[in-house]
Amino acid sequence: MLSSIKRFLSRFPALQAAVGDVLFETAPIRGRTSVGELSLRIKQDARGQHYIGVKMRPDYGYGGEGSQTGFVNFDIQSAQRLKLDLEETLQRLAELATQEASHAAKEAAASYPGPWSAPKT
Repeated sequence: MLSSIKRFLSRFPALQAAVGDVLFETAPIRGRTSVGELSLRIKQDARGQHYIGVKMRPDYGYGGEGSQTGFVNFDIQSAQRLKLDLEETLQRLAELATQEASHAAKEAAASYPGPWSAPKT
C-alpha cells in the first residue's frame, strides 16, 4: 500500500522528492546557537531522480507577511567541515549518475541487435 501511495504522490512535481528515499546524509553541523544546524543529503525521488537536499534549522530568522528567511552562522572550522561534507555529497551524487549512465548504456546495448545479427523477417 505504501508503494501505491508513493506512486500517487509522485504524480505531483512538488511532492516527488518528498516521497523518495534518503541514500546518504551528513551529520548535522551546529551553528552559533544551540538550535542552529545544517546537514546535507542525497535523496532519490519516486521516479529515480537524485537530489542534494539541505536540511537547515536557523540560528534566528525574520520576515514579513508569513515568509521567513533563516540563517545559520558557522565559525571557520564548521564552515570547513561543511565544505568537506558538500564535496563528499557531490562526489557520491556523481557516482550515482555514473552508475545510472552505465546501467542505461548496458540496457541500450542489450536491446541493440548489432550489425552481425541476421535481419528479422
